[in-house]
This record gives sequence, C-alpha cells and structure tokens, in this order.
Amino acid sequence: MAARDADIHAGQDVLEVGTGAGYSTALACQRLGSDHVTSIEVDDRRLGQAAEALYSLDYIPDLAVADGLFGYRPTAPFDRIVAACSVRQLPAAWTAQTRPGAKILTTLGGWLYGYARVLATVDGDGTASGPLLPGTVSFMAARAQEPPAFGNPAHWARLLDSTGRPARHHPDRITAATSEAFFTRFLVQCTIPDAQLSDQGDALYLVDVVSGSVAALTRDDQGWRVREGGPRRLWEKVETLLDAYDDADCPAPETFTLDITPAAQILRHPALPELHLPRP
Repeated sequence: MAARDADIHAGQDVLEVGTGAGYSTALACQRLGSDHVTSIEVDDRRLGQAAEALYSLDYIPDLAVADGLFGYRPTAPFDRIVAACSVRQLPAAWTAQTRPGAKILTTLGGWLYGYARVLATVDGDGTASGPLLPGTVSFMAARAQEPPAFGNPAHWARLLDSTGRPARHHPDRITAATSEAFFTRFLVQCTIPDAQLSDQGDALYLVDVVSGSVAALTRDDQGWRVREGGPRRLWEKVETLLDAYDDADCPAPETFTLDITPAAQILRHPALPELHLPRP
C-alpha cells in the first residue's frame, strides 16, 4: 500500500520513518535492494528486534535510532520519505533532505485524533505541495508531538459562561463512527489545532491548553447546548467551519491540496477558507 501510494520505483533512495517490527522495511529491501533503504526508529529496543529479524533474512538496510522529525542527514538526500507515524505538519527536515521532485507520504494527525494522508512533491527551497489521499487511516503520533495533559475537566468548567446557547451543529458530526465524521474531525482539528476532546459522560469538553479556552456541550430536551469560555470561542469556530463545509457539499479528502513553504503549511480547497496546519 505505502509503496503504491508513494510511487516508489527501482533505483530510488527511501527513508522510512518508524521501523516498527521491520515488516515494511523488509518489503522495501526486497523491492529496492538494501543499499537504497534507510529506516529509523526512536525506540532502540524495537529497532534492535527489527534489526535481528531483518538480518536473519539477509536484508541489511541502514538502520538507526533517531527522532524521525529530524529525518536522517547521514544518508540523505532521499527520493522518497514514508512515515509510519502521524505528524501535526511536515517537518522542515524532510523537505530539506529530499531531492527536487521527491515525494513524501505521511499521515497528518493532531490532538483531536483527526487524520488525513498527504502525498507531497518537493519543489525545492523548502517548498512542496500535494493532494490529500482518499480513504481513512490513523497512526500513532510522533512522540514529541503527543498531546499534553490538560488536567481535570471540572477545573476547566469554571471558565465557562453561565447560560450558553443552542448548538447549531451536534458533536456527532466529529464523533460518529463514519468515514465522513472521520474526515470532518480532521478539518475541525485544523480549525482548532490546540484543542483536545474529553467525554465526561454528562458533558463533552473541548479544552485548549495553549489559549486557555474551553467549550462544553450538553444535551437536554431541546437538543445540544454549548457553553464557552476563554479567548477563543472553540465551538463557534467549529460551527463556522461546518457551515462552510456543508455549503460546499462536504467535499472529499482528495479535493484538498496541502501547500508547504518555510513560513506556513496551508490546506486549500476552492470552496473553503484556507486552513493553516499548526507549528509543532
């Protein structure tokens, strides 16, 4: 799947971010030859196990314990980078360590656990662009980008306004077990990138530890109500995004393009406002 989606061909030099058990590494070695494969893993114990399995099959790629967010300069430049983890935005090191025309396949993720895959083509000078890919996929976050602990939701509830209002959109738009909700959650995550979701049974909380903002959604006989507090009106931002998404007839992931420059990473769609990926 990764080889097909990343458009990998013989003779190309590939960096795999996240060796894991080494299964994908073995497939890459079989297809390209070990001399063309570098695989890095942040967990030294897992890499040791993968190395033992790979060497037992006579696959001898370049292996290293390293933080994938920084790529791997010693064996760069690469023609392809394939990540087996999710990132909040493409690391600058990846575009810097690839040849012009190279492709980067990764999963974009975040603190709301919304995901989308992107295949970006590197133009040079730190710029790249490419479409989101169809389908649903999720990967664990790069360790340095895991969400921070936000504490006790009851403490955050003290910041909420006293009355609230009826919610124009229900939270199941992003929590339902459907492919549409899966992608909608990713778009919402791009809109409020520092927020996390906490279901406390009697209320669903959105908590933003960066700005100190919070929203709580509760259900009553009239439907869903929202109360908000802090400098960012989190659910109001979500509703604005969902209004625009519905007006555009809920476009599919593959109709979006990610543009990457040294200054910003922007998700674009002709019928929707720009969405800026967060800086890690």
